[in-house]
Amino acid sequence: MAQIIFDPIDLSTIREKNQKYEYKTAVSFLADFDLMRRNSIKFNGELSPFSIEAKEIYEFVKSTIDENRDEFSAMEEAVVDQLAGKKKSSKKKGGDSSATSSNTGAMANVVVDGVQTQVNAGNIASFGFGSDSDDSD
Repeated sequence: MAQIIFDPIDLSTIREKNQKYEYKTAVSFLADFDLMRRNSIKFNGELSPFSIEAKEIYEFVKSTIDENRDEFSAMEEAVVDQLAGKKKSSKKKGGDSSATSSNTGAMANVVVDGVQTQVNAGNIASFGFGSDSDDSD
């Protein structure tokens, strides 16, 4: 019996929402990956290759956010300030750059409210993000 998915989401939708700056917090970003994971389990079954991949993607995003919580918190504060109309500060909070010294994988340059920071994106190629193809055979 086919399950009806009432709130569908996929990686393309998450990408579009991110490009449109619809995520104001890391929690809301992670929630969409969790929704994608839960939808896959509901529709495809717990042991489906699609569900296993969705679980791996969710865990990757969750661990990346957890590992970089300080940077995400600073960016979220900047978003709140920007939405409230506060002037941006040209000084970075917390000059500790040791957080990036042990990171491996791809680094993402992120600019929030005119403040640039680097966030460890891990090895995103392992999830097929390195390809421009959206083909789903």
